[in-house]
Amino acid sequence: MNNKGFTLIEILAVITIITLLTVVAVPSALVFQENMKKKMYCSKVDTIERAGRLYGNDVKETIKGDKIAERSCSLVMESGMSSCQFISINALMAKGYLKKELDHVKSTDDKKVYDEFLDPRTWVSMKNDYVLVYVDNERVYAKYVYKKIDDSRYCNKEDAEIKDANPSKVFNYYYEEEHDASVSHGKVKVW
Repeated sequence: MNNKGFTLIEILAVITIITLLTVVAVPSALVFQENMKKKMYCSKVDTIERAGRLYGNDVKETIKGDKIAERSCSLVMESGMSSCQFISINALMAKGYLKKELDHVKSTDDKKVYDEFLDPRTWVSMKNDYVLVYVDNERVYAKYVYKKIDDSRYCNKEDAEIKDANPSKVFNYYYEEEHDASVSHGKVKVW
């Protein structure tokens, strides 16, 4: 007899092998994808901080002479910075220091949106996030104000490990602890 086709055992063996490969491969792919999104986020934070430094170099004298800015930054002046200023990502885009990511995206009401800067992990707009630009010893620094301390710890792994070993050590990484209606960038803490 010349039987053409597969037996039930052969089909079940193939299905079992495919299932095992799927069980192993899918979680690994999801973890890889999540790690890539986090790395893209940290890269975007570096870009934002670079844009903040460029802005700070252009307005250094204004930041140094702004007594109002010094009062608003007194909460985070633990490192002895001489003066500082908070600037939103939206303002950096408007001033040309940061490039808009999307030329146009349709919003829910079918209107085009031209000013987006998105978090690659969640695709939520980052344009209302802040950068702390400060002058210390005539040098301009810019630090992104993270929404969560865990994001800061992920993007600054080596410093987080040192901080865990020595909790008294202070780094210049800022995060929003809670939102206060009187301050647009929330209550900023340093770790």
